[in-house]
Amino acid sequence: MTEEVESDEAQEAKVETEAERPRSRLTGKRKKLLTAVAVLVIIALALVVGFWGNTPVPYMTVSQVIDNSNSYVDKEIEIKGFVENWNSTARTFDLTDEESVLSVSYDVIPDGFNNGKEIVVSGVLKGTNGVVLEADKITVGCPSKY
Repeated sequence: MTEEVESDEAQEAKVETEAERPRSRLTGKRKKLLTAVAVLVIIALALVVGFWGNTPVPYMTVSQVIDNSNSYVDKEIEIKGFVENWNSTARTFDLTDEESVLSVSYDVIPDGFNNGKEIVVSGVLKGTNGVVLEADKITVGCPSKY
């Protein structure tokens, strides 16, 4: 009978220690679900922040660049304007917004490029011997429908 008493006492002690120990309320499936939800929330936040940082910036006008040219020298900029005085031999043209004129040098001209066309020019503004935009990319607007 002593063995039975001891084992009963041992069982009671075991029950007491299990009751005192905090139990994790999360089962294996719940842990996996919680982890998956946390990962999805993190991915969603990363996408929102990523897209938010890439909001389109309106193109600058030629007048804005000319009026503040010192602020833009040696910086990458995008300017929208119209082509004037295109010289294919010298690889230059003027970009205008009908108020100001900016000289542009280039390496490659896209199809549809011509005097009077509205374009967007991306490049670095240089301030030596006047202000000149060294074009990296030229985008010609779509032809208008008649």
